[in-house]
Amino acid sequence: MAKFVLPSAWLLIWGVAGCDASLDAYVPPKGGDTDATDAPTDTVVDGDDDDDTTSSSTTETTETTEPVDIDLDGVTPWYGTVDQEVTLFGGPFPADVDVQFGGESAVVLDNQGDRLTLAVPDLGDDAVVEITATAATGSSPAPLDFQYFEDGTGKYGALGTVDWYDYRGGYWDAATVDTGYAQVMLSVPTVNSYAQVSFAGVRDTCERDWSLGVTTYIYDPGVGSITLRDGANQLVLPSVVDQPYIYYGTDLQVQPGNTYDLSPITANPLWPDFGVPQISGTVPSAMVVTSPNIDNGSFPTTPSSITVNWAGPYDGDAVLVRMQRMRWDGNTFQPLERVSCWLTDDGSHIVPASSWAAWDTSNDYVYMAVGRAYQPQNVILPHNNAQSDVMGVYWSIGFLDAN
Repeated sequence: MAKFVLPSAWLLIWGVAGCDASLDAYVPPKGGDTDATDAPTDTVVDGDDDDDTTSSSTTETTETTEPVDIDLDGVTPWYGTVDQEVTLFGGPFPADVDVQFGGESAVVLDNQGDRLTLAVPDLGDDAVVEITATAATGSSPAPLDFQYFEDGTGKYGALGTVDWYDYRGGYWDAATVDTGYAQVMLSVPTVNSYAQVSFAGVRDTCERDWSLGVTTYIYDPGVGSITLRDGANQLVLPSVVDQPYIYYGTDLQVQPGNTYDLSPITANPLWPDFGVPQISGTVPSAMVVTSPNIDNGSFPTTPSSITVNWAGPYDGDAVLVRMQRMRWDGNTFQPLERVSCWLTDDGSHIVPASSWAAWDTSNDYVYMAVGRAYQPQNVILPHNNAQSDVMGVYWSIGFLDAN
C-alpha cells in the first residue's frame, strides 16, 4: 500500500477533550471593585478632633454620637476562596470592626486603620457576595462585590495536555511531520484527573469509546485565546468554536523538556487576571515503543490482542494509549471505534481482544499513539486552591496492520 497522510480530523477528535468525555460550560457570576484609590469620605462636622457632633447650651450639655461611616474603597484581589488573604482598603477601621463576606464574618489578620488584611470565610459554592463592615461606632454605607470560588483543595482545577507528536516508521507521507498540540480547560474543582476524563476510569485498564459518565464543568473565561509560555517559546491556544471554554492549539512548536506557564487572562475584565507558573507538566523526551515495532519501514502487523511494550526510563506519572481502528474501503480509511488506555509506566500492557467490537484481518488498520505523561508538581491555582493536571506528553505514533 502507498504511503499516506492520516486525515487531520482524527487528530482534532482526539485533541479536543480526548474521548467522549461529558464537558459542559460553567459561567460563574462575576464582579468586583478593584478601585483601591478612593479617598475616605468622612469629614469632621463639629470643629473638634473627633467625628462626633456635640451640641451645647448655657443650661445643659447633651452629647449625641452619630454613626461614623466605614468606607470600603476597594479589595484586592477581588476574587478568591476560603482562607485566602485579601486586603480591604478604606476605613477608618476600628478595633472592633466586623467584616462580612456574604453574611459570614472574616478573620482580621492585621488592622492598619485604613486597610485590613483578612482571611476569606468559607462560603461554599461560587457566587458574587457583598463585603460589609460594621462596628459599635458605625458601618459601611455601601458594600463591595467579591467573587467567591468553591474551595478546590485536593481536587483538580485545570485539565489538559501539552503534547509532542513523533511519527515513527517509514510509512508516512512526506507531508506528515512531527508537531505539537495543546489544550487547557479551567474546571470547577473535580476529583477526576485528565486521564480519567479522557482515557479510562481506572488505571491499568483500556476502554472502548470511553466516556466518564459524569459531567465535568468547565469555566468560560470569555476570551478568544489563552497563551502558554516557556521563556521565548509561546503557545497560543484559541477557544474551540462550539466549546469556547476549551482552549486548543494545533501545529505548535512544543519543546520536549519544557514546562509551560499560563499567562494572565487579561482580555476579560470580569475574569480574574491570574497567571499560573508551570501549569503544565514537563514535556518528556522521546518515547520508544518496542512492540508493536512501529519503527518499521512498513506497517507492523498485530493481532486483535495487542501487546504494547515500551522502553524506560519508567519515570512517567502515566503512560497513555490512543488507538483508532480504521477500515480501508479501497479509497480512504474509514474511522471506526476508538480504544484508550490509562497505564502505569512499567514497560508493558496487553490490550485485550475484547476491547474491539470487531476485527477484520483483511481490511482493518489501527492508528496507535503511546505517550509518556508528566503531571505538574503540586501546582496550586491562585483562585481556588485546586491543583493543575495539565500533563506534558510525548507521543510515539505508528500505524498497524490487522493480522
